[in-house]
Amino acid sequence: MAVIAAGPAHANDELIKMSQNPKEWVMPTGDYANQRYSQLKQITPQNVGRLQVAWTFSTGVLRGHEGGPLVIGNVMYVHGPFPNPVYCARLEQ
Repeated sequence: MAVIAAGPAHANDELIKMSQNPKEWVMPTGDYANQRYSQLKQITPQNVGRLQVAWTFSTGVLRGHEGGPLVIGNVMYVHGPFPNPVYCARLEQ
C-alpha cells in the first residue's frame, strides 16, 4: 500500500523564500508554479520599444544552450552545453 503525503514537497525551503523576491530569478521558470512571469515593472508597453542591448558575450558555442540564466543577488549564472561550463556575470545595481 502506498502512502501519499499531504501537500506539495519542496526540495529547498530557502529557494522558495528567495523566489519570493521579484528581483531574484533563482529557478529556470521563476518559481515552482512554472509561471515564467516577472513582477518587475521597469519595462512597460510605453518604453519597450526603446530597449537596447546593454552587453553581450559569446560562450564559443554555435548550438543552443540547455537553459536560461539564473539571477541570484547581483550575479547572473549562465551555463553552456556539454561539458556544462558555468559563466558568472556581476550585475550593476
